[in-house]
Amino acid sequence: MGAMTVDEIFKDRKKFSEQVFDCASTDLFNMGIQVISYTLRDIKDEENYMESMGQARTSEVRRDARIGEAECNRDSLIQTALAEETRIASKMVNDTEMELYKRNFEMKKAAYDMEVETARAQAELAFQLQAAKVHQ
Repeated sequence: MGAMTVDEIFKDRKKFSEQVFDCASTDLFNMGIQVISYTLRDIKDEENYMESMGQARTSEVRRDARIGEAECNRDSLIQTALAEETRIASKMVNDTEMELYKRNFEMKKAAYDMEVETARAQAELAFQLQAAKVHQ
């Protein structure tokens, strides 16, 4: 029991309790008393060193929790931004492809319309030529 530091006693109360139980049981057994059950309720010192250690540890835990929460929020914002970036990039690709298909459609339609108009004009000229031959 005397081999443990104050920090070890504070951090590993179970080990400290077991050592106190073993030491006390042995001494009490030598006096004819058998210890059946033992509970360590609290560990205190006159200088409140143990209480200060507890407050320091509580502060560390709170700080670590705030840091963890901030890191989770940061990671969440990063993932949200990446998802939004992916969404916008996909929309731009889709819009670009749609405009390309529209352009290709309009170009093919214009080419087909030109072929039809050319054929119509040739037919009209052929008709006029034939009509002119017939009138001669």
